[in-house]
Amino acid sequence: MLVLGLDTATRGCAAGLVDAGGLVGDILWALPERHSVALAPTVERLLREAGASPADLDGVAVGLGPGSFTGVRIGVSFAKAMAYGLGRPLAGVSTLDALALNAAGAAGLVCAALDARRQNLFAALYQPGAGASWPSRLAGPWFVSVTDLLERLAAGAPGPVAFVGDGALRHAGRIERRLGDAARVMPEPVAWPRGWAVAALGRTRLEGGRGDDPLTLSPLYLRPSEAERRSAGEGSGP
Repeated sequence: MLVLGLDTATRGCAAGLVDAGGLVGDILWALPERHSVALAPTVERLLREAGASPADLDGVAVGLGPGSFTGVRIGVSFAKAMAYGLGRPLAGVSTLDALALNAAGAAGLVCAALDARRQNLFAALYQPGAGASWPSRLAGPWFVSVTDLLERLAAGAPGPVAFVGDGALRHAGRIERRLGDAARVMPEPVAWPRGWAVAALGRTRLEGGRGDDPLTLSPLYLRPSEAERRSAGEGSGP
């Protein structure tokens, strides 16, 4: 089963292909606010370099967020249109779940943390998989302040925690000061959700008959939009 995976929830524009043998191809661009321009050419390049065409796809998977409102909408809309147009099944997956795969094999727990601005994070906590298995989600996803997340982990984490994501990088100093040697912040090369991870998670769902309706699949935002926050008097903030 050849599955295309897409994620545009962060400043990374990610596309990947997996099949029964595993990874076929993967492309990641750091293109803030250019996803609408970059996504279609990225998919075209990925398929071309893999010697495939859209008609060869057996399914499409997309990261639903949480993340950038505009970015998530672009990726989800593109994936829905592609799946519907090709008549292929579609699977939506958590962007945080895909991000956690970047920390597969880490010792202790894994905390996937994306920057949500204004000292907040989108985060979830994972149990590392045994052997070749993937991390499994223990708690979350949350829209949570950095302070609250660190207090939860300081009170409840039984051992080391590997942090992965741009939110972890942004607040690495605070994480290390609060958790000390129990914290490991993973470096920037693995801080972005990858297309192959979205495709792999989506492929598992599709093979289990757990696809989504392209007409009704919705993003996972976790918080009100900026327009909604402004109307509520919260302001936009840094």
